[in-house]
Amino acid sequence: MTVALALIAWDTCVVLDAIKADPMWWPQLQPVYEDAEEGKIRILVSEVTVAEACKLSKDNNDDVEAAVQKIGEFFDKPFIARRPVDQRVSEKAAPDNPRTQC
Repeated sequence: MTVALALIAWDTCVVLDAIKADPMWWPQLQPVYEDAEEGKIRILVSEVTVAEACKLSKDNNDDVEAAVQKIGEFFDKPFIARRPVDQRVSEKAAPDNPRTQC
């Protein structure tokens, strides 16, 4: 029997903080990331997050080649679950927000 792993959703800000190992946020993110690396959980990101991470890196005058490399490596990890965004996903992401119930 296969047991489904818990999905922990990360938005663009969290993903960028993890990729850059931001000293303010990485200590909180690292245990989650390590659990994902160990196969205990999966990190869920939307395709919007993928697009935003790429765009924001370019807008911040980051070294584009290095940024693309790091971002690509992050999103290619087997424990990163990429999902398209549709109404069901947005309702699940913010169940208490009446704006997602349109």
